[in-house]
Amino acid sequence: FSYDVFIEGDQPNCKIFETPLAKYDVIIVPSGILEIAEDTVSGIRQQLILYGDDIVNCGPWNQIVYDYLPGFLKALKYCREKGFRKFFLPGLKNRSFLKRIAAIIESGVKAGFPESAFHVHLPKEGIIASAMLTGNKCAHYYLEQRLTDHVIISSSDFITYGLLDVLSSSGMVMGKDFRLISYDNFEGRLEASQFKLGITSITHPMNVHAEAIIAMLENLTRNPSRNYYQTYFTPATEFIIRKSI
Repeated sequence: FSYDVFIEGDQPNCKIFETPLAKYDVIIVPSGILEIAEDTVSGIRQQLILYGDDIVNCGPWNQIVYDYLPGFLKALKYCREKGFRKFFLPGLKNRSFLKRIAAIIESGVKAGFPESAFHVHLPKEGIIASAMLTGNKCAHYYLEQRLTDHVIISSSDFITYGLLDVLSSSGMVMGKDFRLISYDNFEGRLEASQFKLGITSITHPMNVHAEAIIAMLENLTRNPSRNYYQTYFTPATEFIIRKSI
């Protein structure tokens, strides 16, 4: 394949509005484009692939969607085997985080836990919406409510590092004073030693997501029919146990 790369910006500077698309057979864009240019992408006549989404978005396009259930289910079954029965779920009040939290609870029910085992906290956002600041707020709440008997299951490593900033500053030791599982696995991808904290992780399947895009691209170019649209799901299946649990 030959390809061109263009980087999206805010709506006034969104390059998809000014890029001549007719020369391409397939357009591949992150699903976030729907928030700023849904009308534009809905009118694209070529095959369109949306990737990086948490949910299925119905429309005239093909899509690659993350499936969190397998990884969360593995983690919760592990917790059940270890005798843990209560869970603290920090998060943001946006679509992606709400979807991930719902997947954690759904996995917990499949693993045999009641919904009451999950304590969800979605703090009010301030002027700056930040996952790390949210993690800070959730950690303060966790301490104030004395929830240290709850295993923390974080839906993002950004939230996790915000949590750890506050909890470690309070003198608490991960894996001893509190237990933590995080979704994403920054630790496995970053080389800097200061990030090697021993965080137990459900791995974000980015490589599999990329492979799925290529597989769909090959399929669409072999069969360019627009009589139907395809949706591929990429499962988070890897659960890496480190010292935080």
